[in-house]
Amino acid sequence: MACATLRAAMLVAAACAFGAPRSPRASAPLRSTEAEAGHLLGFGDADHVMSTLQTINARCAALAETRDAAYERVLCERVAAVDAAVGAPMDVAKRLRADAAGESVAIAAEFKRASPSKGPINVDAAIADVASLYASAGASLISVLTEPDWFQGSLDDLYAAREAVHGLGARRPALLRKDFVSRPVQVLEARAYGADCVLLIVACLEKSELRALVEACAAQNIMALVEVHTEAEMALALDCPGVECIGINNRNLHSFKLDMSTTERLMSYARSRGASEDLVFASLSGVSMRSEVVALKDVECVLVGEALMRSSDPARLVAELKGTVEASVSVADEATRPLAKVCGVTSVADALAACRAGADLIGVINVAKSKRYVDAATAKAIVDAVREYGERSGPWAAPASEPSLEAWAARLRRDTARGRPLVVGVVQDQPLGDVLDFVEHAGVDCVQLHGTEDAAYAAALPVPHLRVLHAPALPPGAGGAARPGRAALAGEMDRDPRCCAVVLDAVQAGATLSGGASVAFDWRRRRPRSPTTRGVAAIVAGGLDGAAVAVAAGDCAGHVGYDASSKLERAPGAKDHGRVRDYVAAVKATANRAAWRDVGGM
Repeated sequence: MACATLRAAMLVAAACAFGAPRSPRASAPLRSTEAEAGHLLGFGDADHVMSTLQTINARCAALAETRDAAYERVLCERVAAVDAAVGAPMDVAKRLRADAAGESVAIAAEFKRASPSKGPINVDAAIADVASLYASAGASLISVLTEPDWFQGSLDDLYAAREAVHGLGARRPALLRKDFVSRPVQVLEARAYGADCVLLIVACLEKSELRALVEACAAQNIMALVEVHTEAEMALALDCPGVECIGINNRNLHSFKLDMSTTERLMSYARSRGASEDLVFASLSGVSMRSEVVALKDVECVLVGEALMRSSDPARLVAELKGTVEASVSVADEATRPLAKVCGVTSVADALAACRAGADLIGVINVAKSKRYVDAATAKAIVDAVREYGERSGPWAAPASEPSLEAWAARLRRDTARGRPLVVGVVQDQPLGDVLDFVEHAGVDCVQLHGTEDAAYAAALPVPHLRVLHAPALPPGAGGAARPGRAALAGEMDRDPRCCAVVLDAVQAGATLSGGASVAFDWRRRRPRSPTTRGVAAIVAGGLDGAAVAVAAGDCAGHVGYDASSKLERAPGAKDHGRVRDYVAAVKATANRAAWRDVGGM
């Protein structure tokens, strides 16, 4: 039920509760016409509950409604000062067409610290540094999120980005204000803070509002980038006078569902409607690698956000996306970053907290004696939530085999990069049939063999597996002898084409198997080997939290990753989300290069 009266009710609700996101229920009578608002979610439904998109938009509109004539005068004065300092806006459509000439595509690189669907992404990112990196790699446009509460952005970020790229002259990227713009004063704000263009989301705007905002952009000499997701929205964009650039969002902003076929479908629809050849089309959301850029045909521009914000080498990734450097798993953030595994997860809420913290692997334990035991149904709920978070439609597309653990480590880093974690099902000396049933019904991406399972057992699994090496606990000599034949077992693991990683865990004093006791092994007993010597690259476990990761990294650099469980809890089986965030941040801070280590001599 999106209409003038409803919109006013939304503004009042948002203005009364600026602090927390809400989903008010609409109850006002209809006044807008079908032609004006029929494309908006909930139109005609008196019981419609606003989506997150509508809630955010209503809050932003309510704030804009508080702006008075004095505020607008200040903005107009600022426009003159900004033009004098960093120059007037560029012709964005012309720039995008030029950069997309031939077989090329223009890359729009986005800066956002967080989002409603993914939570914190890179909250400490410095906009000036990131903008400079994007520009140096050849980005045609830099999109800056300026919404403060859900995306942790600001208008100051926009101007800082404009200042950062000003010295590039004609080579500087265009600057886009990406926000929830529904009032002309917000267009003036964008102009006053250095924007060359403004995002207008058709899913938030009535037809007359869209036209008024496009006119406002033209009056300020900046371009409107009109975003659509459905055929009805595309029709409105095509029929709106003055539109030069249409962005097709592959994500439904009401549900956050991603469908990469949206761009092709709406491009086909636009062609059937006789879209002008002068229009510039962009594809928005869901792209993280060059092959995905190539797959998006007939668009001049591709916007990439989260993948860049999660990358430790965003300039390299921009260049890969443009095709100016070869895409490879040797990119720094993929080939060298340590993996963070959060194990013993028992709920969807804890799994999503780990995902939002940046965990690469989520462990669910299907061992009945464990305090963190989950059955197949609970594990499936966790798997489904993690897949939805990572926007995967199915299980991990792992290869049938890899030639070595080193190759598996590279694949794990690549396939979990940019917010796409995997779920590991942990088992221990259970009947093979029970484990096969668990894998089938839970849908885990891989299995961690945490007991004495042999090679034949591992070979029968339908998914890749991790194997555990059990190490003596600290302090040295306090108990737990080295297992016989560890060197031989390590070599067997490295030769197993379906073993994707080794977990090195500590054995509690008097025990024969490791796990769940919050004890560490002697990090100093892991000795470096020559890079030319074959060994085992391990994920380290045992008594880890954020502080312990720093100790382990200092005593023995070069781990493939880290695995923590009990020390991240507020109670057995219940994760403390703050500890999870601290642990994952500590893992990412180590940023060690992968190294081969000698585990056979422990």
